[in-house]
Amino acid sequence: MKMNLKKVIFFGEKLQNNKKISMLIFILFFGIVSNISKIYCCTNENEVKGLFSKELKVRRNSYENIIKIGDNSKKKIIINELINILKDKKIDKTFEGTLHLTIKALGKLKAVEAIPYMLDYFTFVPDGYRVEEMIPTQWYYPTALALIDIGRSSIRYMKKIIKNPKKTDKEKKLAAWVINEILGKDKAIELLIDIERKCKYAKLSNGKKLSIYIKNFKVTFYNPKQKL
Repeated sequence: MKMNLKKVIFFGEKLQNNKKISMLIFILFFGIVSNISKIYCCTNENEVKGLFSKELKVRRNSYENIIKIGDNSKKKIIINELINILKDKKIDKTFEGTLHLTIKALGKLKAVEAIPYMLDYFTFVPDGYRVEEMIPTQWYYPTALALIDIGRSSIRYMKKIIKNPKKTDKEKKLAAWVINEILGKDKAIELLIDIERKCKYAKLSNGKKLSIYIKNFKVTFYNPKQKL
């Protein structure tokens, strides 16, 4: 009987010690996870802050680090931060400035949720963009390029622009070009013809069809601020 009692006491002490060890392990694990989360948050914050730097090298490094993010939860946090940048209408609009690199990053991250905010800068051309002889005109529009990077999810927004009677010829041509780059010429023309058949406003101000514009589209090299 005494032997059994000793065993019970020994077992109880062992169980209690195991509980203490388990509790200690839990506390250590929780502390590590918390610290990792803090590091993640700080990294996110630092990368986004880097886009506001006055130094081009810092901005470029931040952009490169942002587009390399693979973790989905971290990517979502970054995308929300970048969308907040787009809401600031006083943001730096220079070439490879905060706005320019933010838009490029959203394209590389395939941030579908950012498209409505990106469209506020659809015909935006960065200030100080050096005009190159061999750069296609459309490449001066970072939002258009970002939408192409995002892919097919951009098309429904381009269709809305094409069907909107209040949109300019520049916007409609650019939207048609984005569709062309995503789908390829044949499928783009097919889609544009279908849009034109269903919507009387899906044309240019001179009455010409966008399907014809894309059919005859040729790469041009000139300053987009003068003409598209």
